[in-house]
Formats: sequence, structure tokens, C-alpha cells
Amino acid sequence: ILQATGGQPFLTACVFDEVRKEELQQVDEVSPLINRLTEKAKDGHWLKAHFENPKNIIMEQPSRAYPVLDQYLKVLEKPVATGTMRDDIRAALLSSGLVKETNKSIVVKSPIYRDYFDQKWIDDLKQRIGNSAFAGDRIVVQDTEKKDRICIINTGGMISMELQPDGKLDQPHDVNLFFRRFPELHTIAEIDSVTIMGKDSSDVNPGDWKRIAEAIYQRRSDGYNGFV
Repeated sequence: ILQATGGQPFLTACVFDEVRKEELQQVDEVSPLINRLTEKAKDGHWLKAHFENPKNIIMEQPSRAYPVLDQYLKVLEKPVATGTMRDDIRAALLSSGLVKETNKSIVVKSPIYRDYFDQKWIDDLKQRIGNSAFAGDRIVVQDTEKKDRICIINTGGMISMELQPDGKLDQPHDVNLFFRRFPELHTIAEIDSVTIMGKDSSDVNPGDWKRIAEAIYQRRSDGYNGFV
């Protein structure tokens, strides 16, 4: 059980409780139970709040959510050296509870997390970033005319940066709140926005083009009339 949970206290206690309820007596009975519990969790029928928590923590920082998920995908594939991560992304990833730091590397916290928070989970969450269901305080302009729904994919550059308290230019904490400063946009269309990176245009490379294409493709069926 400890191997499967990585020692996460709450999850470990819950698995032990399930073992007690089913009155398991043999070690080889535990792995099948854990597999069943993980599938129940994916269906939302076991510890829903616990497994929702990493998503909620990541979504609290909308401007970093996409880069954090990109970094988590790398960790999911293999351990990532601590020194290769931006400090803010590493801190956000560690605070999500998905990973732990060991031997100067970031690794997935447990086999159960690896099975639950998998590639599909990453793709699903990426698709939902910036969607109006998660957009918080969204401007609604009183107008009888039906407007197009547009998704703005923020990739960085001077136009979408803001001055931070330390005097540096960086991505806004919440790009949807950032765009509230420009109410004229909302007279043109209904706006959702998502930040996928924070680069100057001269630093963008073919790998970034792929990420932009992926972000558009993930939202192809979300009812948008166009992407910027």
C-alpha cells in the first residue's frame, strides 16, 4: 500500500480502510483492489475531492497552468532534473501535490497518481484552461446582438505582459482578468483566453508552433468561431 500511495497520508489511510472493509488477508489481493479503486476514482466515485485538488491548485494560477502541465508531462515520462526547471514552475508543480523532489530530480509522487493523473488527464485539463467554465469573472456586455465566441491564445510578447511588483515584466497572473482592462474587446466578441507560454516572438521555435496548434486543436469542438 505504501508503495502504491507513495506514503501520501490521506490516500494511504483510505486504502488501508478499503482493505479492512473487504477483509483482505493476502498481499496479492491488494494490487487488484488498488486498480479497482483507481478506476472508481477516475469515474468520480472514490475520493473525488482528493483527486480534484491538484486540478484546483493548478487552475488557481491560470497564467502558469499550461506550462505546469507541460512540465508535468515530462515528469510523467521520466524524472526531470530540478535545475532544469524554472523556479516558479517547479514550485507550482510541487504545490499541486502531483510530484516530489528526490535525488535532485522531480518524480511523480506515487504509482496511483501516475495512473490517475495520466496523459488523458493532462489533455483534458489543458483543453479546459481558459474555457468560460473556468474563466472566473467574465465580462458580459448587455447587447441583443449575438456575438462570435473567440479564444485568445496568449504566447507572451510585450503586448500581453504587465509590470510586476518587483519591477519586472511578466505574464499576468490571470489573463482573463488582464483582458477585462480592455472592455472594447467584449463589444466585438465573447472572449475566452488561455496562456500557453511566455516568450518574446523572436524566441518562438517550431516546438512552440506545435504547442499553439495543439491548443487550437484541443478546443476545436468548444464552439469557438475563431482563434487569435
